[in-house]
Amino acid sequence: MSEGTAEVEVEVAAPRSEARPRAGMGWWWLVPVLGLLELALHFLILSHVPGRDAWARAAAKVNKDWQPGDLVVSAPGWTDPLLRRGFGENLRLGDAGRASLEGYRRIWELSIRGARADETRGLVPELDMEVGGIRVRRYAHKTGTPLANLVDLLPTATVTRFDKQGREVACDLVRRTPEGGGLGEGPMKPAARFECDPRRRWLWVGATVIEDLHYAPRACIWQRVQGKDPVRVRIDDVPLGDRLALGAGLYHRHERGGKGTPIHFKVTVGDAAPSKFKHRDGEGWRNYDVAVPAELRGKRAPVTVDVWAKGAKDRGFCWSALSIAR
Repeated sequence: MSEGTAEVEVEVAAPRSEARPRAGMGWWWLVPVLGLLELALHFLILSHVPGRDAWARAAAKVNKDWQPGDLVVSAPGWTDPLLRRGFGENLRLGDAGRASLEGYRRIWELSIRGARADETRGLVPELDMEVGGIRVRRYAHKTGTPLANLVDLLPTATVTRFDKQGREVACDLVRRTPEGGGLGEGPMKPAARFECDPRRRWLWVGATVIEDLHYAPRACIWQRVQGKDPVRVRIDDVPLGDRLALGAGLYHRHERGGKGTPIHFKVTVGDAAPSKFKHRDGEGWRNYDVAVPAELRGKRAPVTVDVWAKGAKDRGFCWSALSIAR
């Protein structure tokens, strides 16, 4: 450098390609590794669950000794789809959506991994075997004799609503295309149903299936609350035993928030004094007993169910009942 010339140092930035890598970029390989690990665990789980053939063989064992009044359940609960696939006609809609264990004299339990179904808690098996990794047990269950299912008798019913003046207004039995029943659409409106007010299409009564507070299916009579004025279902000529075994609850989305007004319902057998009940949000599906007056046991008489609440918003009430002889 020539004399009198200042020496200047210039720092040159590194090329972009040589810049320090961003934090975390070195962990990209974890993504495919975790994916492969998840896939391996999936196949490991499948290898420990009896396959379709095992469930079919277990179902064949049960079907060979099947009797009217039997019920079949499975454990753990997530095996229910496997049970349904194996049993076909012996797993009826009314059984899957039962209100309680009333009327079932024997309970078959198919289980894996040492699980027990809630329905068999406290019972001692009278038969116990293993089929292809599935434990098959049969239990005797003490129950009365079912004389009638009121859900099945609904087509013969008279359905009415009361207006603000206390007058009874008929709900028309119609046959239309089924509606709803999809995800988030509420219970399906059956083809045959009672429509109570053309201005309020949501106000109908019919046999359907709801998901209760715990997502269990319930085959029941949907009797939508219109408000403080009752909606009434009257079924004549019901064969009576010693009691009516009722189950009742709300569609799960209508009571999960806990903000709805309590639902009142009363059950009248013949001309006897009514049995009165109240359902509050959060109680889920509940079972009730209504005693049949001594003078009506072994006879036929009407059964009337009235339902009302302070408000109508999200009050989708559903009930079922069996007439039981001890």
